[in-house]
Amino acid sequence: MSERAQVRPTCYDWIPMHLPSRSQARCGLGAALLLVACSTGPTRHDAYMEALAIEGEAERGPCKLTFDAGIGAQVLSSGQVAACLEMQEKALAAYERAAALGMKGDAAFEKAHARAKERRDRLRSMLTNVARLERDQVRARLAREPAAAP
Repeated sequence: MSERAQVRPTCYDWIPMHLPSRSQARCGLGAALLLVACSTGPTRHDAYMEALAIEGEAERGPCKLTFDAGIGAQVLSSGQVAACLEMQEKALAAYERAAALGMKGDAAFEKAHARAKERRDRLRSMLTNVARLERDQVRARLAREPAAAP
């Protein structure tokens, strides 16, 4: 044999030349499952991302205005505003969890958290105003319609 054929490249020394035994494979699998099972729960970043996802769902769902071609305007009801406010409250709870887990101090988090609080306050005042307008419309409609005789 030539000298060149006997020399094994050193870059492959770290590759095992045999497969692990079944007991070694089971032990490794057990250790991996133990690490996954012993995780401490959601991280601060997970809670922050959950809050952003809830806000995104709200914007695409109950907070989205719909256009009514019959009256030629956007339609908004107190039920819709209440659903939007409920989702905003869920997002704020997730922001609070993220803050409790140590997310405070992050500029993007602080900005999003403050924006969510402002949105909640606006939705609360909007809910009272829209409900008042709906009550006024119902009262006006009842005043215009003659009372039905029994």
